[in-house]
Amino acid sequence: TRIEQLLRQTNQRQLDHSRLANFHRLHNEALFQATLFTGGDLASALQETRHAALEALAEFGIALDSTAKPAIDSPYYTEQQKTEIVADCYELLVMLAEAVAQPLPGVSAADKCRQAQEALAILDRAARLGVNTLAYHRRRAHYLSQTGESEAAQQERQHADTLHPCTVLDHFLLGQEQYRQGNSQQ
Repeated sequence: TRIEQLLRQTNQRQLDHSRLANFHRLHNEALFQATLFTGGDLASALQETRHAALEALAEFGIALDSTAKPAIDSPYYTEQQKTEIVADCYELLVMLAEAVAQPLPGVSAADKCRQAQEALAILDRAARLGVNTLAYHRRRAHYLSQTGESEAAQQERQHADTLHPCTVLDHFLLGQEQYRQGNSQQ
């Protein structure tokens, strides 16, 4: 009946908006934890960043071992919301790669290389979302360097040098790099 159809639509709309709200909450949590990389309990911040990012990505069906696009086909999301969800999923994957690649004190060289390889795989997943940013190429160059692929890293750095920061994440990661290099003046 018409009433049952309207109830189903209303329930679906509420579920979709609840999923979006939870995604934003987890996205913000991952961002917050990522800001803690520069001080405090690094291991805890990295773990919390990973956890929040993976949970947020799962809200829209993004898995690291999948090539699927975000599940955003709901008629209750606007085109702008859909675009923002894809961009935020990309951002989460780039942040997740950074959290995975970040070595803890005392980690062996082999473990650092393995972490960088895992981060590269996560960046590959991010690239399949169709977004292209400076942050992606800078991070990719860094992880390639960590794996000993210096020629590929140099090519990636050269590509990054042709781009300008265009997202909040670009600016954040550039600032984070400057901080780690002891250059807090820029």
